[in-house]
Amino acid sequence: MPFVINQELEIIIYEESNPDQILQSFTNGDTSLDYRIDEIGELYIANFKTSKKSAVYVVEIYRGEFLIGSFTFETYSSKKNLGAMMGKKLRRYILF
Repeated sequence: MPFVINQELEIIIYEESNPDQILQSFTNGDTSLDYRIDEIGELYIANFKTSKKSAVYVVEIYRGEFLIGSFTFETYSSKKNLGAMMGKKLRRYILF
């Protein structure tokens, strides 16, 4: 499947337990507050700082008002435990 580049998306993140409070919203750009596109690696990249407490986050991807995709990810309160469980260093950005 070919890699699709779309610079017209909006990406929002919120905690699953509190969907009315958007924690961060991204549009395409060049700063750490935007989502960026790595054409060579075929990645969309967005920086997001998680809470220090364990949480489940929802990421929703929109084109205009149309929801085109979503996924969830879970964080744990202990970086040491998560790092050991995953067998690698934690990263502070999301790749999708």
